[in-house]
Amino acid sequence: VQAIKKEGLPASVSNTAGTFVCSHLMYQALYLVEKKFPYVKAGFMHIPYMMEQVVNRPTTPTMSLVDIRRGIEAAIGAMIEHGDQELKLVGGETH
Repeated sequence: VQAIKKEGLPASVSNTAGTFVCSHLMYQALYLVEKKFPYVKAGFMHIPYMMEQVVNRPTTPTMSLVDIRRGIEAAIGAMIEHGDQELKLVGGETH
């Protein structure tokens, strides 16, 4: 989140977004990393809609494809930079 914000993009930890399907996907990815792919890093991000996807829903949060790419690159860069270091951060929002 911090690396994405450093790029000037909005980002936050969500404590409630997608608490069923998204959590299932995250835990499944972590399980596979632990059991079959220990050299792989796994994570989960919600990616906002692109503006073109929600032209009829003006209150839906959006981001340009260029900024989505910048955010993903910043997140991956942070994973590489911090390696196996566990970052303990306080924060989060409810949505």
